[in-house]
Amino acid sequence: PLVHLPLLDVQGGTNLIPVAARAWSVSPDQRTLTFHLRPGLKFSSGRTVVASDYVYSIERVVNPKTGSMFGSYVKTIRGAAAFIDGRTNRLAGLSAPTPDFFVVELEQPDPTIPYVLASAPGIALPREEIERGEAAFGMRPVGSGQFVVARWTRGKEVVFQPNPEYSGPAPRYLDAVEVLIGGDDT
Repeated sequence: PLVHLPLLDVQGGTNLIPVAARAWSVSPDQRTLTFHLRPGLKFSSGRTVVASDYVYSIERVVNPKTGSMFGSYVKTIRGAAAFIDGRTNRLAGLSAPTPDFFVVELEQPDPTIPYVLASAPGIALPREEIERGEAAFGMRPVGSGQFVVARWTRGKEVVFQPNPEYSGPAPRYLDAVEVLIGGDDT
């Protein structure tokens, strides 16, 4: 993950390992997932990542107003239907009892949810940065991953430089990443 660290990652096709979480577990009835967050994880802004950032991020994914393509993947979270229908302003199955402890409760067992949390729905987003302006956040996202967007020229390139606040589990091997976009007529 360049800009964002997900709670989990998938290795070897199906093996889930903790990334932003230092540990995680599933209850015997397969309806409650608990995540203990890695200490010291920070956004590129310097703010510490806390469990409520995951609550905010997943509620954003489920909220039909954001139009997230991942919204349907997390509909088994307890209270998702009421949240989507606007009958409540929070997703009942998400909680952050402490800054480093995040809980996901499901309506019924769903073996895909841990894998979903290894992708975009499982990243922490800083509410204050998004509320400053989603367009700006889209071009200069603030994440807890190894890199930050240094330059983005639409249709041409995206250049990533090291995130000075990165403290995730994997070492950084590259000094920069350049992604060339598009091509010529040939």
